Amino acid sequence: MGQFNRLNYNLAIIMTYLAPRQGIFAAIVLASLTLHLLFFVISAERGINAQNQQVVNHSVAALSQELVAPLAAYDRVSMSVIAEPYTNEQAVGYIGIYDSQGRILVPLGEASDGYRTEQIIATGDQVLGKVAVQAKPISRAQILSDNWVFLLSVIGLHIILWLVYGYVARPTAELKRQIAQRVRTDLLNKGLLSEQQPAKVEAAEPEQSPSQASDDEQDDELQIDDSSDETTLSAAYTVQLSYDDPRHLLATVSIDTKAAYLALCDQLFDKACQALLELPLFAGVETANKKTFDDSGVSITLHAKEPTAKTATAAALLSKLLVMVNEVVYQKHREIRRFALPVKAVCSDADSAEIAKLISLNRKEQLLIILPEAGRNQVSTYMSLSALKQPRSTHERDAREIVSVTNATTERLKIACDKVLLFEDNA
Repeated sequence: MGQFNRLNYNLAIIMTYLAPRQGIFAAIVLASLTLHLLFFVISAERGINAQNQQVVNHSVAALSQELVAPLAAYDRVSMSVIAEPYTNEQAVGYIGIYDSQGRILVPLGEASDGYRTEQIIATGDQVLGKVAVQAKPISRAQILSDNWVFLLSVIGLHIILWLVYGYVARPTAELKRQIAQRVRTDLLNKGLLSEQQPAKVEAAEPEQSPSQASDDEQDDELQIDDSSDETTLSAAYTVQLSYDDPRHLLATVSIDTKAAYLALCDQLFDKACQALLELPLFAGVETANKKTFDDSGVSITLHAKEPTAKTATAAALLSKLLVMVNEVVYQKHREIRRFALPVKAVCSDADSAEIAKLISLNRKEQLLIILPEAGRNQVSTYMSLSALKQPRSTHERDAREIVSVTNATTERLKIACDKVLLFEDNA
């Protein structure tokens, strides 16, 4: 359980848990806000329209009674004086008084598309004319401006709902534990995590099984023939990582997201270098010229402080370890819908670092080994290499990709990967 607890704790450090599908919920909140505003405007428009109809019907009924005498005498001045107060009604936009032939006598206001009603004016059996009253058109913009307090309240309420969801819907401690358990199971199934972690992984490796011991003995026997190449193998080797980002997604994320992701990559890179070089197999190998992660990736140089140090092997296995760690972190980020990128790694001698990086960027292989013959001979003791298919240059003909690794090497990589993912403190 100690291993599981550390895994749970460190995954919580690596990942920043937010509410799931927060973007989708924001779209739902926006749709809700839009529908609220639409239904409010439609409801207000219907209410205003009903109110205007009542005012217009009342006005036309009153005018039809008051205009009998002036219309019988064709007194346009009296008609205007009588109709003028009705035009001051907020709902009334136009009043028209017509004679019996339908000719306009007194127009007040401006005709529009609002509700309109007419009533004939008669005295006895004689038709004197008619009066028409039309309501003002309903402006939706005016409805919104007249109810700005309500609109701001609705907008504020929806924003509060989104913020509350972002806080309340975050994964609980139990859900985080389940996520950590699922990640651990995936690591075990892929062989990237050992079932029982040693209590301490410091200067010495755990006791080897008979099969692993035989592999190590075979490794040591094969290394006897390499003694003549010690001078060549003491050269410096460079490991380079670059993002596999053909769509340039890194340039589209926010500055804060990029800074946090680069810091995480840099932290895991340091842990991987430390975990691998602590293995007894790589005694005498030191790091130099370590750079920090940026948009183009990162690089580090390994050199030997002792003639017998296996610098080429350390560089090749470090490349393999970095790809393994990135695969785990990349898959985990994708599960929780966080930004992450896969990486490509290349291992070469320091003098060919620039050419090696260009080859890595132009090829689809995730991991390339570009070493001189002496370095390849040393590395081949721990892994099987194969030439690239369809090389396009002389340098690509010298490049190799890893086909398989020995059992002992697999165990070493598992130990180092466990220490990186569990943030094991060796102090």
